[in-house]
Amino acid sequence: MWTVSLPQHTGITLAESGRTPLHGAGIVLWTVSILFEAIGDLQLGRFKTVTENHEKVMIMNKGLWCYARHPNYFGDFLVCGACM
Repeated sequence: MWTVSLPQHTGITLAESGRTPLHGAGIVLWTVSILFEAIGDLQLGRFKTVTENHEKVMIMNKGLWCYARHPNYFGDFLVCGACM
């Protein structure tokens, strides 16, 4: 855990004047990634509740799922990028 959070820890300790534009970009990226992950999970949950999708093999290809095969993993990846 310490190795993964080392870039974030270094950035926080090296920031001399509190917040920088890079901090703002990181906050925006983190927010977008959390939303991407949550919306992808909601869309998949709705897809699974439709009974028509249980009768045959269906692939989710609407909403965020048409841009990324696994929006929740992509969101996790972006969260890690925001911490660096």
